[in-house]
Amino acid sequence: MKKFFNFLGLSAVLFLTACAKVPIASQEEMVNAKQFKAPPKNKSALYVYRENHFGGYTLRKAISIDGKEIGSLVRGTFLYTLLPPGQHRISTYSEFGRNHLDLSMKEGKNYFVKQELKMGVFFAGAKLTEVSENQGKQDISQLKMTTIRQFKKRDF
Repeated sequence: MKKFFNFLGLSAVLFLTACAKVPIASQEEMVNAKQFKAPPKNKSALYVYRENHFGGYTLRKAISIDGKEIGSLVRGTFLYTLLPPGQHRISTYSEFGRNHLDLSMKEGKNYFVKQELKMGVFFAGAKLTEVSENQGKQDISQLKMTTIRQFKKRDF
């Protein structure tokens, strides 16, 4: 019986550490992104983040922009990317489908979107909310930056 509980405990630890990993950006990239400089000419900057709360600890939720997946967030991480000004759809998975946030982005401006997880009946749902620049900067200052990956376009 003792072996069973040892096995169960070890399995739980492995599960918790294996499920919530994303590639982390270099220290230099992270420092540059956290300076929150105005984006270059003909660009807007987008920060999408998930705070370091315990809820949803083992869950990784994909983020897409205009139907193209760019990466995933876990607890305590953020994504940073430059986009052309204009209308953009930021999306993530929710318990019963997709959750979208449409942003009309202006040149030279930083935008901040928070991903929040809420426990549902069967799975955790994700919600996207635009936050103020001050709130976004404050929240992101303690988070780690994940790398942007280029995936194929998906039906997000």
